[in-house]
Amino acid sequence: MNRQIEDRLAYLEAAVEHLYYEKIRLSSLVRYLLGPEVESVLAARCATKESFDWQWDELPQGKHLLSDPAFCEQGIQLVLDYTQRPREWFEGKSVADVGCGNGRFSWVLGKLGANVLSLDQSEHALESTRNHCADMKGHRVLRADLLQDLPTEETFDLVWCYGVLHHTGDTYRAFCHTQKLVKSGGWLFLMLYGEPAWGEITQFQELALYDRLRLRSQNLSFREKIDFLRQAMHSGDVPLRGEEYIHGYFDAISPPINDLYTRQEVEAWLSNHDFEAITKTAENRNLHILARKK
Repeated sequence: MNRQIEDRLAYLEAAVEHLYYEKIRLSSLVRYLLGPEVESVLAARCATKESFDWQWDELPQGKHLLSDPAFCEQGIQLVLDYTQRPREWFEGKSVADVGCGNGRFSWVLGKLGANVLSLDQSEHALESTRNHCADMKGHRVLRADLLQDLPTEETFDLVWCYGVLHHTGDTYRAFCHTQKLVKSGGWLFLMLYGEPAWGEITQFQELALYDRLRLRSQNLSFREKIDFLRQAMHSGDVPLRGEEYIHGYFDAISPPINDLYTRQEVEAWLSNHDFEAITKTAENRNLHILARKK
């Protein structure tokens, strides 16, 4: 009997593993087939933009933001680790922060001595970034939609794009526009949401939690979602509790578009656009990838 159970479990594991990889393959294919003009994609893209615009205006504080003293202390080391550049490399370098959000990494990059151009589609994001970087020499902002031709022909020593492309609804097109900002010999750093790794149960549990919260709150207003998250904390439905975590949970569940990618797919994009020295710079479900343009 034990042997039969073991065989059955082995069969089920193999079947689920097959479905896991098939899901990844089909998700990638569907994104390409839908393209940028399908009505449902356009609606989700609009709702995602509205969510982020509201977020940068109404949720200025939280963990891992500039209101968090720990982030202000650790932010420089994070950038050094993710880019694998020494601190002195940044002095006087031109850097584009693509999808700057509230400006936390623009602020860090400016502190390192870089001349930073912050790009975002949200006016509230750009206003927040202006305020945070007001005392930084050479800082500029530019409103830009990553799915359109970017309103600049400048190129940069480093293009920093953290947690942005997977929210656009056409990640590859947004990547194509973003990579044009990298000068020959320059560097591109991307952080993209990653598919869960096979066998890593906590990664599947994390994504299942976000899916569950997203489904339960999808018809709520933005402010109602905040109340929903507070209630989820009170009832123990989420592992992290406290007002400082509201921003992070809202960021995870409110935008309708949250696409996941494999390292192999993103590396193929980079290779096809003349990037080399492609490196994963953090051990994480999410993809922290650094590459140099030839």
